[in-house]
Amino acid sequence: MSSQDAIANAMIRHQIFIQRFGSGVGKKTIEALQNVTDAAIRSLTSGDLTDFQVDRLRLLSADMQVQFRTIVDGNLQERIEELKDFALYESEFNQGLLETNVAGSVNLPSPEQISAAVDLSRMKISDGKYLSMTDVFKSFTNRGAQQIAQEISDGAILGETNRQIADRLERLSGLHKNQAMTIARTATNNVATVARNQVMQENEDVLDGYEWVAALDNRTTILCGSLDGQVFSFNDPDAPKPPAHFNCRSTIVPKVKPEFTLGADIEGERPAIGADGKEQIGAGTNYETWLRRQPAAFQDEVLGKDRGKLFRGKKLSLDRFVDAKGNPIPLDQLKALDESFNIKAKAKPPKEALKP
Repeated sequence: MSSQDAIANAMIRHQIFIQRFGSGVGKKTIEALQNVTDAAIRSLTSGDLTDFQVDRLRLLSADMQVQFRTIVDGNLQERIEELKDFALYESEFNQGLLETNVAGSVNLPSPEQISAAVDLSRMKISDGKYLSMTDVFKSFTNRGAQQIAQEISDGAILGETNRQIADRLERLSGLHKNQAMTIARTATNNVATVARNQVMQENEDVLDGYEWVAALDNRTTILCGSLDGQVFSFNDPDAPKPPAHFNCRSTIVPKVKPEFTLGADIEGERPAIGADGKEQIGAGTNYETWLRRQPAAFQDEVLGKDRGKLFRGKKLSLDRFVDAKGNPIPLDQLKALDESFNIKAKAKPPKEALKP
């Protein structure tokens, strides 16, 4: 196995551990969210509020906002510090992996470089904006506090009982927990990418850039699938890096220059979960090639029925399902693009022509 395959295999396996670590980060925030919800429900269901006075509920609403901001913001600050420690570990892991598999010395960025890179990094969020990790956490805290106040206020205006308002907060808490887990997993992947990129930039003399590696299963987005296997330059400021979206599981793998590659040039393997379950496939197989081997039903699950038909007909390659900014292209635009390349589907003959 070549050193390139060894690095790719190790990093794909390591990405699974990164995802688990991110889930652990999210669970710690979920515990804090539950503490806030429990405190609000205790106040609502205590004897002090049995008269349902709106002004008392208004005071509770203000108090819950303060508690949410204080508890959750404090927890998220701890998570940021935890992720910075994780970034230092990631840089050491990546440096050690390269050092083991590359013919040449491998440098390690300083802790100050890693910490600064994490602070300066930006995550792409759903509306196309790029925010720092701190800004993403602050946005979650502010929005959550406002939503708690709004639920209590709405319940009071509608004349609901305290138990009904408590039920509102329970439902809202479930939403907040899902959001917290998504943010934690995404932020963790972002930090891992930042740390790896710092190590790669520190060792450009032995590397040729990096390769985008997507998870091979039916949960991978069209965007990540279309980027799988593509190699990008360190010096391209517009080159994409994970996370490409919330809950992104993609990673990047450094491409070793041929003269620094160790071992025989034998292709390794990478894990995949297709229609027939778990399997090991050639490390050189990208997402599109793998998806074309899957049954039509599996392709439709990933792409949707109409896009699946276009994909199977090989009218459009997978990277044509997203625009230049990585956004999925609406189906009507796909069809128009399809026709522009003179691959319009043949019209069906009129019913009269089918009669004997």
